[in-house]
Amino acid sequence: MDALQIAEERIAEAAATRAASVNLSFLSLTELPVSLSTLTGLTQLKLQGNSIAELPEWLRSLTHLVDLDLGSNSLGVVPPWLGDLTRLNFFDLSGNNLTVTNVPDSLKNLRRGKHPNNRSHQKMPNFCYYGYMH
Repeated sequence: MDALQIAEERIAEAAATRAASVNLSFLSLTELPVSLSTLTGLTQLKLQGNSIAELPEWLRSLTHLVDLDLGSNSLGVVPPWLGDLTRLNFFDLSGNNLTVTNVPDSLKNLRRGKHPNNRSHQKMPNFCYYGYMH
């Protein structure tokens, strides 16, 4: 079974049980399955350790997310609309290809975040450095 099939199976199971959490970590995904967009009641989404380079626009429809783990992916830019997910209490962007210039100001709306180990020589904004929003 390949990574996309495993992801689709987990998404289908979450839909059937109305689960609040889905773990798609360490599946080597390069993009998110669109079927994930149907899980609008999700509060926790784990995507750590994949190869995701872009976040799809439809991800913003998961407005109930409280915990979003995007650590250790291939993100080079964080879309400004990520800050519109106002229920987010924790997000992890560590281990991505981010610099100060491609982290949007809208993330200042979020309460806690983590991205101290990005592949950049520049310090990340202090509003989420060391895992806490200021």
